Amino acid sequence: GSRLSAVGGAVTVVSLVALFAFGQAHAELATLVGSTPVPPDVLEAFDRLDTSVSLGITTLVALFGFHLGWPLLLAGAARAGHVGKPLALLGVTSVFLSFFGAALGSAGEVALFLLAAACLGAVGVHLIRRVPADRWAGPCA
Repeated sequence: GSRLSAVGGAVTVVSLVALFAFGQAHAELATLVGSTPVPPDVLEAFDRLDTSVSLGITTLVALFGFHLGWPLLLAGAARAGHVGKPLALLGVTSVFLSFFGAALGSAGEVALFLLAAACLGAVGVHLIRRVPADRWAGPCA
């Protein structure tokens, strides 16, 4: 479980850095565009930056790393006995579902993001408080 957790943690950290870079790039692009009316040369520059290869690679690393890293980390923590299997399964399911949030529109995306954040927050509280894994096992143990 510790090796799986280490790999999952490393992948998650790399994806979070990429996610920050992706967000920062889009924040800078929004600042570049500014208020309306937007000059055509600024729109052309925006399109060039938004379709750059480096931003595309960063997006892929962020999306796939986040949605693969967390499940690996949670599976390793469950295997090592630090997190109950039902809680780990709920966290993995919520992270997986958040990948498809955009298909549900803005409200669905926000709802799935909040579900994933709540599940990952519960895992964090569980790990910080050092609650025994069997206490979270419930009827699914």
